[in-house]
This record gives sequence, structure tokens and C-alpha cells, in this order.
Amino acid sequence: MLLFTLIGTFYLMLLMLQFSQKEMAHFFSGWQKKILASSLDAPFKKMLPRALLLVLTEASPQRTQMTSLAFYNLRILGKRPSLLLMALSNLGAWWILILTLLFMNVNAVMLVGVFVLPALLMRKIKWVGPLFAVLFSTALFFVLSESLVRQLASLPAMMGESEIVFWLADGRFSAVLGLAFVAILLTFLIQVEFWSVCLALALLFSSIISFNGALALFAGERIARGILFAWSGRILNQDCRLISREEGIAASVGAGLGLWVTLYLREVTDLGRSFGISEAQGRLFDFALGLVLILFVQFCVQMFVNHFAVQKKVDEFQDIRYYPGTWYHGGRMSKAGAEWGRQQIAKRIQEIRYHIQGLATFKEGQIPDHVQGRLRKEEEELAKLIKE
Repeated sequence: MLLFTLIGTFYLMLLMLQFSQKEMAHFFSGWQKKILASSLDAPFKKMLPRALLLVLTEASPQRTQMTSLAFYNLRILGKRPSLLLMALSNLGAWWILILTLLFMNVNAVMLVGVFVLPALLMRKIKWVGPLFAVLFSTALFFVLSESLVRQLASLPAMMGESEIVFWLADGRFSAVLGLAFVAILLTFLIQVEFWSVCLALALLFSSIISFNGALALFAGERIARGILFAWSGRILNQDCRLISREEGIAASVGAGLGLWVTLYLREVTDLGRSFGISEAQGRLFDFALGLVLILFVQFCVQMFVNHFAVQKKVDEFQDIRYYPGTWYHGGRMSKAGAEWGRQQIAKRIQEIRYHIQGLATFKEGQIPDHVQGRLRKEEEELAKLIKE
């Protein structure tokens, strides 16, 4: 019975995390549309701040990566800005880092009273709705996290001196490597981004898992996200397949290397207690710092790989294979970005139809058959995508 209760609480906790991320992006959707309309295909000095704002306002590295790949697949975004967005996507983890630092330190009832109730009174204001949704889902997230920690606290006593208990508490290399592998497998089943952070925090506060093991869970998820990103690009055209493969490998290698760097640095320093804060606060600070280090190393590896990837020449004639509609309906893409992308698709369809009509003015044989067939196939694929 306890196991089902734990799974149910954890599932609801992940739903609130996912909902808060989506509503955070909805809150900034107006900014996102303005940034996209201003064109990211600009000189680097203008492109970088626009890309940074787009990544930060999405608050989800996964959706940023998938959206930028989809834009490049549709050729409504160039290779340089697409790769830049993919490399900067880790900055979208700022929201989960804030939740990490506030974990078990926020009174959810107070959050509802101080922020949510005034938001309800001002609900007619346009931006209040998304803000209310963010605050309400965040409050529920903290309520469920406290419930999960209390439920997990009784788990060690029920399990006794089993091998699993000792394995989770073991911070040595073999146990850490095993937990990372378990996290990789679980990520293939759990589609919610940053599930590992939620589970690691709950296990840490229940004194069930070692600190190194908690970091291994996060690194394992990041490695799996890289593998899944590479796998997602397999159905696209040649250039997108290559980019997704290189980006996925870079992300996976970067996460593994980031875990090694973080564990090494923990052997020579203990930043949490160096500021004279409590043990619980120091544990949270240390964990958040570990997440930042893993993400930073991952970012450095991705930037290094993308620096060379952007210089590769692109074959103009590639297979016409666009991303499936499940990317959008499954919540894997930015909502504001997908809406903007649909507008660009509609414009592209109009342009193609105009060219197809113009073909009728040429004599037979003047335009090669493969060129005519390519235009018609592209129109069909784009029309199918916009209807999904």
C-alpha cells in the first residue's frame, strides 16, 4: 500500500513541476513571439541576447532543444541560431534550481495566501492568469514534496537491513555508476523533465540516498536526454539527423564528464558548510551547486562540438522529412514557438503554391520533373504537418 502511495505522490509532484514549467513559458509567451518575429538570423551581437531571452523564458532545456531542431528542419531558422539555442538550452534549468533551493523551506499555505489569493482578485488582468497558474502549481509541488519526504522517512525501517538500502546509501564509485545507469533506464520511461531532481531531493531529505548517488541520478537523466534527442532526429532529413546525433552525443558525454568533475571537486571542498549555514541548507546548496556544475560542463562540451558543426557545409537537396505533429501535441515543443512556426509554415505553403501555379506558364520539359515533384511533395508534407 505504501508503495502505491509513494508512486502516486511522486507522479502528482512531477505533474505540478511540468505544469509550472509550461505556465512559466506561457507567462513569457508574448516576449517569445516578439523575439522570434525580430529574427534570430542576425549578427552574433544581436543573436546572442535574443537567444538567451528565448531560452530563459522557456524554462525547459528539452523544449528549447526540440523546438530549435524543428525550426531548422522547417528551414525557418538558420543553422547558427539553431545550434546556439541547443547549446544554451541548459540555462532553462534556472526554474528547477530555484525549486531546489526552496525545497522543504517554503510554507505552501503561506505561498497560497500571499500570492495566489491576490492573483485571484486580479484575475481579469491578462498576465495574472499564467502567474496564478505558476504560483498555484508551485505551491502544490511543495505540498506534495513534503508529503513524499514524510512517506519515504518510514521506508528504511520497513525494508530493514536489505542490500538496496545499503546500496542507495553507498557513495562509492560502483554504487554511483549503478544509480546513473538506473536513472538512464528510468528516463526512457518517465517523460517528465527533471524527475531525477525531485526524486533525489526527496531521498536526500529522507536520508535514504548518498549525496553522490543523488547527483548520479541527475547526471543519468541528462545522459538519457541526450540519447533521446539523438533518437528523435532519426526521422528527419540528413542534416537534422547529423545535428541531433552530434548534439545528443555531446550532451551525454558532457553530463558524464560533469558528474566526474563534480564528484572530484566535492573531495577537495565543501561549499555548503563554508558559509556557516545549517546542515540542511548546506546540503541543498551543495546539491544545487552540483547540478550547476554538471550543466555547465555539459554546456561547454556542446559549445565545443557546435563550433565545428556550424562550419560544415549543408547539402541543399535533402529528403523532405519533417518532424511529426506528436512533438507539438506531446508537449515536447515550445507552445509559443510552435504557434509562430505554424505561421511560417502557412507562408511557405502559399509561396510553394504560387511557384507551382507559375510552372504552368512554362513549356513542357523546361522545368525538370524532379524539381516539380519536389515542390509538390513539400507542399503535401507541409500541409499535412499544419493539419496535425
